[in-house]
Amino acid sequence: MHLQDEQNCSYANVMTDLLTPADVERLASQAGRSMASVCREAGIAASTFCRWKSGRTGVSVRVYQKIMDALRPSGPGASAGEGVREQQ
Repeated sequence: MHLQDEQNCSYANVMTDLLTPADVERLASQAGRSMASVCREAGIAASTFCRWKSGRTGVSVRVYQKIMDALRPSGPGASAGEGVREQQ
């Protein structure tokens, strides 16, 4: 296998491990939060999430990371290792 092929396989594996918009909504709901509040905390427009959810656009790595950061618990009681866990 060529190096380029290995890099493409790694990229494909990472892209398939991302949470879907439905997963993100479920995590927000389980945390008792609306997607509007998650988007606000992430610093993105709710319409950006809606376009991703509808399939009209993809999501950039930067925006995805902002959403994941906003979903992580913070404050008293939150500890390292808690927060969003990828589905197995």
